[in-house]
Amino acid sequence: MNKLVLLPGNGAHNREWIESVQARLGGQIQIYRHWQSGEALIQFDHEADVLARVADGESICVFAKSAGCFVAMKAVREQGVKIERAVFVGVAVEWGEELKIPVREWLADWDVPTLFVHKIQDPVIHLDHLKPLLPAGSELLDLPGADHDYLELDTFIPKARSFLLPSDGCSVE
Repeated sequence: MNKLVLLPGNGAHNREWIESVQARLGGQIQIYRHWQSGEALIQFDHEADVLARVADGESICVFAKSAGCFVAMKAVREQGVKIERAVFVGVAVEWGEELKIPVREWLADWDVPTLFVHKIQDPVIHLDHLKPLLPAGSELLDLPGADHDYLELDTFIPKARSFLLPSDGCSVE
């Protein structure tokens, strides 16, 4: 069984949210260094390194929100982390581009089986603008709404669980 790593969004307020996800899905939360230091912005290089150490050369599964999606993609591209399956919630494409992250390029090259969960009017990128960027073969669960909070866990966690559980063996307990 591949371990499940939970990668929250940038802000420390995401800790309570990711703990709620963990209560429903299981997995191991990656607590970001900048939450403890009080800095406002995630250090993507550092967190990708942490994810690589957690994976320790083994395939893992990832449930990520917003900035956490970039941590996962960066770890795959630059650290050689092997992700068996991923769930990406609210991919913050435009914010990532403001930070000079080549999000569009990373998405174009992304070949990990991934379920994208995204609100139709998410302010970080409207679903209509995200759809053309999604990699071939990925799945999309679109949700109503115009925020980036994703508090309606009961509307998408069951789908995330079933997506992570196929015979490839992601451990969600």
